[in-house]
Amino acid sequence: MELPSPDAAASQAPVPRFTSHARRLRERYGARVFRISVPLTREHAAPGGARDHIVRQMVHLNHHHGATRFHAVLDAGMLHKGMLHTGGTLDTGMLDTGAAGEIVQACLAPAPVVGLVLVIDPQHVSAALLDSLRAAASDHDMALELPLPPADAPANALTVAHDAFARAAACGRERSFPVTAVRLMGGIGDGTRQRREDAALLNRLRIRAVRIHPQHRPGKTPTAATEFPTADSYLAAVAELVEHLDPAVQIQGLGPAPLPEQPASGRPAPEHVVPGKPAGPDWMLTGEDFHARLEQTLTTRDSHQGCHAVQ
Repeated sequence: MELPSPDAAASQAPVPRFTSHARRLRERYGARVFRISVPLTREHAAPGGARDHIVRQMVHLNHHHGATRFHAVLDAGMLHKGMLHTGGTLDTGMLDTGAAGEIVQACLAPAPVVGLVLVIDPQHVSAALLDSLRAAASDHDMALELPLPPADAPANALTVAHDAFARAAACGRERSFPVTAVRLMGGIGDGTRQRREDAALLNRLRIRAVRIHPQHRPGKTPTAATEFPTADSYLAAVAELVEHLDPAVQIQGLGPAPLPEQPASGRPAPEHVVPGKPAGPDWMLTGEDFHARLEQTLTTRDSHQGCHAVQ
């Protein structure tokens, strides 16, 4: 019996039902790119603070996961409900000084770090800030990560937040900073209508990628009315959003918001939840591959990314 050639076998492989950011990075760098979070605190602004932190995390991730490529994630604060930092005082005022550029250079100093992501509230984005960071980063990849406002925000606040997001995204695009939106799923008001409106906004702004995390308030039991008591309920909501997103938008982060790992224990360090409180319901703690689960969910729905997108 004649076996099919490798090229023929590849051509018969199922076509992915959504556009994966991780897959794009793997194709570019030949390996998975791991994220290393660097909170924008005075500790990391100290001489060598950010670089030493990056190196420790690189060694840990290489030892436990064989990681060889990294993105430094400079965290200037996800200042919205569902992601509350308690592992240090975030100092967004440092963005107005030369310290931010120095931290960027320190983060990018190790050779395996191939790029930097700035996680920031849209209201803090400015042309001057991005120009200074670009100068500090030289020819490394740079990107912005901006939170979309929660669906249960007051109507007037939601309008202001969406306007700030649009301005920040446009500012980033004009300066060659690809933009990733962070969308928290769940909460009062987060239904089909809001998901379609957010998808239309991201399509219109030509966002490069979107991270889609389930909202969970630490210490509170999730309910079907406000959050996701099961993984299937979360994935159904994600699929609905993805079906309305342009296929050019890459799906970057799924499942619970990633937590930095502790080199000593190898366990996630809950830096963004209240100490002593559960990080989420059991299904959020399994470490499951939600990208594979989304592919299965879309297959079951006989749908794909962009099948309901409105241009």
